[in-house]
Order: sequence, then C-alpha cells, then structure tokens
Amino acid sequence: MDNYTQIRKALQDICRQDGNNYVFTADVQKVEGQMCEVVVGDLVLSEVRLCSVIDGNENNLVIEPKANSKVLVMDMSVGQMRDLVVIKVSEVETITINGGKLGGLIKIEELKENLGKITKRIDGIIDAIKNGVPVAQDGGTALQKSIVASLESLTDKEDFSDIEDEKIKH
Repeated sequence: MDNYTQIRKALQDICRQDGNNYVFTADVQKVEGQMCEVVVGDLVLSEVRLCSVIDGNENNLVIEPKANSKVLVMDMSVGQMRDLVVIKVSEVETITINGGKLGGLIKIEELKENLGKITKRIDGIIDAIKNGVPVAQDGGTALQKSIVASLESLTDKEDFSDIEDEKIKH
C-alpha cells in the first residue's frame, strides 16, 4: 500500500463520510500562506488548503486559523490526488480579502468618534477667530491673546493610532 493510500485509509477510519467526501476535526500546527498543517490523532497532514480554490489569484478570501486551534477539514480527494481543505475554523487569526492590498479594515465607530473630535476642534478654531477681541491701538496683541486663550481650551485631540483592524485585511 503506497503512502497516499495509507493516509486515505487512516482518514476514512477517523472521519464521518459525507457522500464521497470525508469531514473531520483537526488541530492546526502551523499556517503558511494559503496552506496549513494539521494533526489528527497521530497523523500529520501538510498542504491543507485554507481556500477551496487556489488558482494563483491572490484575490481569494483567506480565513487563517490560529495555531493550536481546531478546524473542520473536508477530504475531497479523487483517485490518487489528495485534496484537503479547511471548511470551518474555531479561532481566527486573520481574514484577508482581495489579497489585503488596501490594509486593515477600518473600525468605523472609532473613526466616527475621532472625526467628531476633529469637527469640534475646527468649530472651536472658527469660534476663536470669530470671537477674538481686538483692542484699539495695541497692534493686535489683545486679539492674538484672546484667540490663543480660546484655542488652549480645545484639548480633546483626535487619535487615529488604533483605527485599523489588522486582523481583517482587504
């Protein structure tokens, strides 16, 4: 019996059959690109796909499981060609859509909160300029001081440092 046949037989012994396909739970050992290595009992299976289709196109949806988490794997092998694919994950490390070229997904609530802070600061600047108090014959010193005093009260500064969700890239 060749190596492939032994693996197929071992999988059949531990799997639930779904038509011609076998579905089984496995532990993730490591993830590399769009493939992972899983362990089922004493059996280590490498080159388990994270995408149902790997066609050289980086625009696939890739759900990367965390190392040491559980995954549901379907054995869709036909003949001598081994074809294993992850169909469900228990814990997600990252999700990549369309190759992740645009960076992480925006945390919309954080974005709205920080845009609100910017709006308040801009409104405060406009109010300080509009309501500055000029004094005759001082060369603008009093006007400048009244504007600066108004601007110093604008302390709630926006912070965009944590606005990107690095776990979901698109």
